[in-house]
Amino acid sequence: MKAKGWDRLKWGVVFWTVGDGGRHRKLLGTGCNCPPPSPHYAGEPTRPLLFDRKKDAVAWCRAKRAQYRTRTDHLRRWRFTPVRVREQIAVMA
Repeated sequence: MKAKGWDRLKWGVVFWTVGDGGRHRKLLGTGCNCPPPSPHYAGEPTRPLLFDRKKDAVAWCRAKRAQYRTRTDHLRRWRFTPVRVREQIAVMA
């Protein structure tokens, strides 16, 4: 049986900081796009954080914003926004 790849639309989460004008937006969990010895941050997921439904991504973002809103350091300015992404997986033969 031959394995198949896929190409489907999902919902991802973009991280950014208030004050940078949204110039430095980053899709959460994209550490897999860089060589293994140099991750973006310790513990970053090896795959992007993806959701099947927009309402799940929105709920996750709301929960994270509420969590960071109570902080008193620079992390209070962090924001999370759901975005539409395409996940493409190809089988390498």
